[in-house]
Amino acid sequence: MHDDPVPATYHPSIWRRSLWMLVMALAWQVASTVMFVMAVLQCLLILLNREPNPRLKAWGRSLGLYQSSISLYLSFNTEEIPFPFSDWPTA
Repeated sequence: MHDDPVPATYHPSIWRRSLWMLVMALAWQVASTVMFVMAVLQCLLILLNREPNPRLKAWGRSLGLYQSSISLYLSFNTEEIPFPFSDWPTA
């Protein structure tokens, strides 16, 4: 009987993780676009009100934490898949 080891490229979990990495990379791109729009809106509000909007500040912080959790997942620093498979980060 000839028992060859299964090549690493066949391992189903790496394919599953690769799929989730693509999904999370797309989520990171969407979050980056939302962050940019929010930053422009915050700048406009500061020009009008002379102070930043506290709700946008808090939401921007949590969005940044979300992007950080995606970065940790994409760089193999964690195995926990970010939101929507875990809780949204709180600021």
